[in-house]
Amino acid sequence: MKLGGHSFPNKGRRLIKLALLGLVQTTLLQAFFFIGLSLTSVGKASVFMNSQPLYVALLAPYFIQEERFNRTKTFGIILGFIGITVVFATELISFNVSDLLGALLTSLGALSWSVATLWAKNLMKEDSLITVNTVQMLAGAVPLVALGYAFEGMERVVITGQVFYLLAFLVVVCTFLPYLLWYKVLHANPAAIISSFNFLAVIFGIVLGILVLGEPLAPVLFVGAAFVSLGIYFVNRS
Repeated sequence: MKLGGHSFPNKGRRLIKLALLGLVQTTLLQAFFFIGLSLTSVGKASVFMNSQPLYVALLAPYFIQEERFNRTKTFGIILGFIGITVVFATELISFNVSDLLGALLTSLGALSWSVATLWAKNLMKEDSLITVNTVQMLAGAVPLVALGYAFEGMERVVITGQVFYLLAFLVVVCTFLPYLLWYKVLHANPAAIISSFNFLAVIFGIVLGILVLGEPLAPVLFVGAAFVSLGIYFVNRS
């Protein structure tokens, strides 16, 4: 039996693929990152989490048949990662056992993010951006809610109007719309090149911390930002 030119079994297989994408993109990514973050500093977690463009550049030729990076683009990716490392160089020097476990978990988060990026680009060939985004977010959120309930319980949860509006803001403005824009750009451009712009996330985060939270401005930020900017420039050179 068919509906709209697609058989029910075919639709079911696509939904299963989107649900599995949610486990990789949302469940594993968030779990690895936040558990890793609880074991190490924000700076160290940021460095390892933002190794994602490196993994995408390495995996893209094998999983989505993108052209391999030439020496110039590879140099750009390395420069971008050096820029992130420079910003948090002081924190990276002091490592302990907890830091190492946190680094491992956040690196696994970066790897799951990379795999999800390439997988989503493939799935968007058959389904709309909104379908991919909606299904993967819902499928990925359910295990997170279950894990949260299992480990934290509901004793400290107090549902108020303010909590409801804040949750709606986080879901729609901070998660759904950014992911939708990310998928739109990812769908129209090479995954490895687009992922290189993720290096900017840490720089933006630090700048917002300075402007909004009044955190001190470190000169090393300018050095890191210069490396990141040069890296993105070289990655986007033809």
